[in-house]
Amino acid sequence: MSSQSWTLPRLSQSSASTHGLLGSVRLTYAICAFLSTCLHAAMRNMLGMIILKMVMPRPDDELDIPPESARLNEINITSTGHCGSPRIVLHPLIQETQSGDLPWTRNQELAFPGVYYYGYVVSISLSGYLADRCSSKMLFIVSLILEAIAYILLPLMAHFSFETAVIDLVICGLLAGCGNPAMYKLFVTWAHPTERTALLSFAYSGILMGSMLVYPVASYLSSFGWELSFYVVGGVSLFFGIACCFLMYDTIEEHPRISDLEVDYLMQGSEDSLEEAVNGSASICLRPNPHVPQLHLSDYKSSDAAIYARGHGIRPARGGLPFGCSVSGRDLF
Repeated sequence: MSSQSWTLPRLSQSSASTHGLLGSVRLTYAICAFLSTCLHAAMRNMLGMIILKMVMPRPDDELDIPPESARLNEINITSTGHCGSPRIVLHPLIQETQSGDLPWTRNQELAFPGVYYYGYVVSISLSGYLADRCSSKMLFIVSLILEAIAYILLPLMAHFSFETAVIDLVICGLLAGCGNPAMYKLFVTWAHPTERTALLSFAYSGILMGSMLVYPVASYLSSFGWELSFYVVGGVSLFFGIACCFLMYDTIEEHPRISDLEVDYLMQGSEDSLEEAVNGSASICLRPNPHVPQLHLSDYKSSDAAIYARGHGIRPARGGLPFGCSVSGRDLF
């Protein structure tokens, strides 16, 4: 029994003509998707570190310094400056750490970064419905631009009150989750079937890249004030979202700069995929597997799903349930 991939058509149906990826609109969209996932990940992961610079120190957070170290801190170094005046330099072994100015409690400080995911989980479940009925380009761009604006406003909301900061961060999560299904849908249009796996992998590597780069950048910017990290990351995301208005399009016909050769290349890939579906190749995945016992969704207890999700994470559970229904030949709903 053979299986079909959404990325690779049959070898007999592969187009003989090819079009280079360098300088193509396919590469342009892949780079836009990469930068989008990078910025979304940066805004999401920066919260866990920057929260340490946002909240003012509390009395119970003071360190118990041994008497020996305390005496070392009192020892200063006196040197002569360029103008001949004495200059006093504090001992470098013990330095005070610059902290924030928000009078939040310990529980509020710990709970704040995770509030983002309350909105993210809700929107990721509904954004697929919107992607099928709205413009994928507009959903992709609006998700990034509005999240960037909410991110820029987050310091102002945090200074106002903890509750307004939580509402603003939940809105950030709601907007961030709306971009993923739109990105998937645009890849179907702007990636040839033989290139989708490579381009999608490149786009999703932005999650790791954004998570890796945001920590040193935010650490440096926070030395000038913790608000600056939100302004810079949010401002870059806002500028990139506006630029995507002129770099991305919903359909091949709408793109003003695509070449005729690339149009033929993408259209031929779409025709190959359509012909494969018409010939019944795609229906193989819908047939019951005789080697796998037939499973009914009603037999799958909700408690089992909860235990699996708790032990393995929500993403494997979310991906494993549709796969199990596909293998067993049963509908999900």
